[in-house]
Order: sequence, then structure tokens, then C-alpha cells
Amino acid sequence: MSHARSAAIELLEAKQIPFEVIRHQKTLTAADEATTLRVPQAEVLKTVVLDVGLGHVIAVTLASRQLDMSLVREAVADKHAHLAGEAEMTRDFPAFELGSIPPLPSLAKVPVFVDPEIIQHTSVVFAIDHEASVRVKTEDLFGGEYVTVTPLVQRFVEAAATDH
Repeated sequence: MSHARSAAIELLEAKQIPFEVIRHQKTLTAADEATTLRVPQAEVLKTVVLDVGLGHVIAVTLASRQLDMSLVREAVADKHAHLAGEAEMTRDFPAFELGSIPPLPSLAKVPVFVDPEIIQHTSVVFAIDHEASVRVKTEDLFGGEYVTVTPLVQRFVEAAATDH
């Protein structure tokens, strides 16, 4: 068991949160994880590390969504926020495999911003390494964690027809 896996599992166990570990073939992205697990991308969390003025933050979206950087910059109050590079993620998050940084500030040790669409889901899946994921109730996952829930992806809303 890798350090990242044990840290995520230990945290869930310490909080007495029910969860299911799902082992799978190696995946490198949240979209691949969803395909491999045969679950909708809308149930799989994607964590994205961003550089901000004072270090890093994590943005959490669904695997089916892409970050809207203007919304992200607004959320983190940094107009220069940008995606972190692999080398710095490896250096600054040595306990976690790339693509498997947890969506929890108590593990990642950085602020975490969560898109509100995630909170609407009863349960979600997130990677704990490239060959294992965890399914957990969303309320349990983020309950007791200090996360900021704020829009991070663009919503496409159909305008109501105004024919007169």
C-alpha cells in the first residue's frame, strides 16, 4: 500500500467514514479512471493543482468538466493563478502520485476549492493512487473539512425564449 493510499484511508477511518476501495488497472486521468471503473465521469472527482501567489491551491471538479480559469482566478483571488507543472507537484506533494492528490485540505495541506455541482452528488469517487480509487458519500467526504465551495466551471444555461 502506497503512502498516499494509506494516508487517505487512514483519514477516512479516523473520521469513521464509510468508504469502498476500488482497485483497477492503472489510470493517469480522472476521465480514464471513470472509463476503467465503468462509472459516469460525473461521479469521479478531478483534482487540479494551481500555483497562486503564496503557493498552491487545489481545485476540485467532476471528471466530465473543465476548469474555467477566469472563475478559478476569481475564486482564489489571484489574477495570475495558473496550472502547476508536474515537476513542482512532484516536489511539493511527494506523498502523492501525480493525478492522485486528494481533494482534502487535511491531507494535501493546501486550500481546496470545490465546484458546487459536486455537492449535489450523493457519492463520488476519487483516486488514491493510479491503481485504486475510493467511493464515499459526498457529505461524509467534505464534512468536517474546510473547503470553499465556489463555481469553478462554466455552466451552459439555455436562455428562455422570449417570443412576443
